[in-house]
Amino acid sequence: MRAFKLTRYFSLVLLVLLLAAGVSLTLYVRHHEIMQMESLAQDNNVDATRLLGKVLQGEIQQLIECASDKPVAELQRMPEIAQLRDILKPLILGSNIAKVKIYSLGGITVFSTEVTQIGEDKSSNAGFMAASKGEVVSTLEHRNQFSAFEGVRNDVDLVA
Repeated sequence: MRAFKLTRYFSLVLLVLLLAAGVSLTLYVRHHEIMQMESLAQDNNVDATRLLGKVLQGEIQQLIECASDKPVAELQRMPEIAQLRDILKPLILGSNIAKVKIYSLGGITVFSTEVTQIGEDKSSNAGFMAASKGEVVSTLEHRNQFSAFEGVRNDVDLVA
């Protein structure tokens, strides 16, 4: 009759349990750290938005008033766009701000650091609809290539 080797089985079960616990803990910590980074980035975005909104409040209000009911081509050529871009450039150069967009209450992009996006209708965009209700929504995205204010950035992670 063979003797039951309890120590060997106990050791194997313990090893499997320790590996499972280690993997679970690693996944939990990774998830928690990503959530903390997203939260911090979102808070930074909100603070930057509020600051730029206060500093540029007059220019933004004037732009929105002038932009109402203009066709896209005319909207993109408005002198107020160039003026706001000139004011904004030294404020965000060297910062982590990749792009600035301003929407009318109707969801039309009245300003973007990427001129070709001016005039786009984002009224049905989930992010715009949430923002129009006062909600803060952020997403973490990886982009192989991104057209930012300072030029094209490659292989970047962005919080929008």
